[in-house]
Amino acid sequence: MVSLLCMLPVFFAFVGIYVNPPGHLGFDMAMLIIIGFFIYPPVMLLGVSGIDLTSKKAVGTAAGFIGLFGYIGRSVQAKGFGWMVDHYGGLYGLETGWNVVIFSILAATVMGIILLAFTWNIKPRA
Repeated sequence: MVSLLCMLPVFFAFVGIYVNPPGHLGFDMAMLIIIGFFIYPPVMLLGVSGIDLTSKKAVGTAAGFIGLFGYIGRSVQAKGFGWMVDHYGGLYGLETGWNVVIFSILAATVMGIILLAFTWNIKPRA
């Protein structure tokens, strides 16, 4: 529940970055501070919930897999964003490829909110 509620300010901060006109660096920095502040609880709590939902014998394995897929996701994200900027710049009426990156971040944030909504009532094993 906390992770889902923290994703909402992240979504609106990315929307704020997108609609902010160029040259307003202070507003962009404020939005990045909001993103940095609210992105940590979902990252930390998803790891903790993965550990809580597994057996006592597999806690280390669960933590390892969660960390592994987190690092793989960050690597794919970095490569994917670079590829999008290079290949989609100027297409579809968008002036830069960074708009495609922002839209993909917004889509991923919405997907994260939807997926976290499915976990709203999940309780750890006793």
